Amino acid sequence: MPLRPHLAAGERAQVAIRANEIALASRYIDGISIQNQIKGRICALIPHGDSVIVQVDCGGTLVAEITPRACRDLGLCEGLDIYCLIKTHAIAYLSELDALTHQRIANHGDGCYYLDANLSVNPLALLG
Repeated sequence: MPLRPHLAAGERAQVAIRANEIALASRYIDGISIQNQIKGRICALIPHGDSVIVQVDCGGTLVAEITPRACRDLGLCEGLDIYCLIKTHAIAYLSELDALTHQRIANHGDGCYYLDANLSVNPLALLG
């Protein structure tokens, strides 16, 4: 995590990961700079406008937003094992989320949030 001077070492902080910051891979990838490769199982594929929302159970729930083409090319289906790839700098402190731009869906804890046009955080009902 990026360090913040106002947080002491070991202090708890809430973080978020934007759904479009999670890449998916059918296997663990060696020789890549992304060190956060979390194995999980696809729970749901949800068409969402020009995207597909992929709900992944990896002990907690992560939500990735990918293109329909990527979904087809990877042969994704419910029950399939998949790796979620997350760059460290894609993990944001929740208190700083409103300052970030251009994303509709963010993961937080075991829930997800939808960012409206004003970039304010609202609970997301996708996973209901």
